[in-house]
Amino acid sequence: AWAAMSASETMIHLQRNDELPPGAATFRDNRRRVDFVLVYKDETDEATTETREYYHTNLRRAGLHIEEVNPEAEGEPDDDTNFVLLHAPFEVLLAKAEEMGWKIPFSAIEDDESSSKSDSCFDCLPLQTPLQKHKPKQVYYTGFFHREKLGIYLNHDQPEKFFTSAQRSRLVYDILQNAQFSDNGADIGIDRLLESEVYDAAFPLHEGPAKPAVVEDSEEKHQETIRQELQQHWARWGIFYKYQPLDHIREYFGEQIAFYFAWLGMYTVWLIPASVFGLIVFIYGLATMFNDPVVDQTCGAFANETIVCPVCDSCDNTTLAKGCTYAKLSRLFDNELTLPFAVLMSFWATFFLEYWKRTTARLAHHWDVMGIEEEAERPRPQYCVAATGHPQRPNPITGIMEPSFPISGRVPRFFTGWSLITLMFTLLIIFIVGVIVYRTIVAVVLSETSLGAEAPVLSSLTSSVINLVIILVMSFLYSKLARKLTHWEMHRTDSDYEFNLTLKMYLFEFV
Repeated sequence: AWAAMSASETMIHLQRNDELPPGAATFRDNRRRVDFVLVYKDETDEATTETREYYHTNLRRAGLHIEEVNPEAEGEPDDDTNFVLLHAPFEVLLAKAEEMGWKIPFSAIEDDESSSKSDSCFDCLPLQTPLQKHKPKQVYYTGFFHREKLGIYLNHDQPEKFFTSAQRSRLVYDILQNAQFSDNGADIGIDRLLESEVYDAAFPLHEGPAKPAVVEDSEEKHQETIRQELQQHWARWGIFYKYQPLDHIREYFGEQIAFYFAWLGMYTVWLIPASVFGLIVFIYGLATMFNDPVVDQTCGAFANETIVCPVCDSCDNTTLAKGCTYAKLSRLFDNELTLPFAVLMSFWATFFLEYWKRTTARLAHHWDVMGIEEEAERPRPQYCVAATGHPQRPNPITGIMEPSFPISGRVPRFFTGWSLITLMFTLLIIFIVGVIVYRTIVAVVLSETSLGAEAPVLSSLTSSVINLVIILVMSFLYSKLARKLTHWEMHRTDSDYEFNLTLKMYLFEFV
C-alpha cells in the first residue's frame, strides 16, 4: 500500500499544487485534487466498455469530475493500462457528509484529559515518537453536520482543509458504491465491477512519496506530509519499541484502521510478560532435565538393559532407552511450572479482554465515535436495491424515510442460511471423524506388515496431510458460502453485515 502512490505517480505523471495540502496530486489543470483512481486495461469487449461508460456517466451525475489518463498516449509505449482520476468538488463532499450523518469539529478542546494515568507514568522513558511529543493532534468538539450551518464549523473557509484525506476518500468511495453501472437497479457499486473485472483496481492515492524530496544547496526545510511523518516515525523497524501515534494514524487512515493498530500494539505488549514466563518454564525444564526421575529411568544405564514389548507382532524387541529423546523433549514443556503457567494464562486472557474494552472506550471517547448507534447508520446500497418496491419506513434516530425489507421476507432467508451453515458444520465433523478412523485403521494395517515399526509415524503423517487438505478446501468453500448467505440474508447496515459474517467465520474456525 505504501508503494501505491509512487508507482501510480510514475506511470501517470501527476501534477502538484502548492496551495493544496503537501503531496496532494491534481488533474492536468493543476487545481482539482485527485481523490480516487480507477484502473483498467484496454480490451475489445464492447459490453465491458459500455458498462464502464454507463458507470462514468452516473458518476458525473453524482457530481464527480473525471479525467482519463492513458500512459501510451502520454509517451509510454506498450502500456495498455488506463487510469480514471476522480475529483469530488467541495459542494459534493458537503452534501455527502450531511447525507451520511457525519460529525464535524466546530471548536477545539483546550485541556484534553483523555490520556490515562498509566501513560503519564512512562513519560520519562524514551517511548514516545517525535510526532507525539512535538506534533500532538488537537482534540475537538464535534456535531452532526448541516450545510445551512456551515459557518460554525472549523476551516469552513478553507475547502481543502475541511476534510482530511481519509474522509475525502471515504466520501468518494460511498459515491462509487451507490452508482449504477447498468439499467438494472441491482447493478450498483465499485465492488461488483472489481469482481467482474470491469476494473482492475480502485484506490485512493497516498499524499506524496514516502520520502521527502531532497533540495540541494537550500537552507529551507522541506515540509513533510503526514505520510512521510508516519513513514519516518512509525513504519520503521528501528522504532518498534515506541508508542504508536494513533491520532496521526487515525487522521491519515481513519478510525477503523487506527483501532486495528491500537489492538495490534496492545496485544503485542501484553504478550511480553506471557512470553517471559513461558521462557522461564522452558529454561526451568532445560535446567532440571537430567534430575527428572522419568528422564533418569529412560536414559540411564538401566534403560539399555530393559526390554520392552514390540509395537507389532512382526517387530523386533526394543529397549527402554529408545524413548530417551521423547522424554527429554517432554520435560522441556511439561514440568512443575506448566500448571502455574496455564493458570497464569487464564488470568492473562481475562485481564487482556477487560483492558482492551477499557482502551476501546477511551479511544472511542477521544475520537468522538462512541455515540454512534446502528440505527443511525445508512442502509447498505445492496439492501436499498433489494428493498425497492417495499414500503419505506422512517429511521428511528434521524426520522428520514429509508428503504425497508419486510421481516416476513428476512426470516425464511435467515433460517435457510443457518440450515446450510449447520449442514457445513455436520460435513466438517464427519470429515474429522473420518480422518480419525483412517488413522486408526492405517496404524493397525501397517502394524502387521514390514513397516510395523513406522506404523504410528506413517499413519499420523498421512492423516495430518489429509486433514490439512480437507481444512483448506472446506475453508475456501465455506468462506464463499458464508459471504453469499450473509449477503442474501439482507442485513440493513454494514455493521450488522460484518457482525454476521464474522460470526459465521468464527464458528467454522472454532469447529
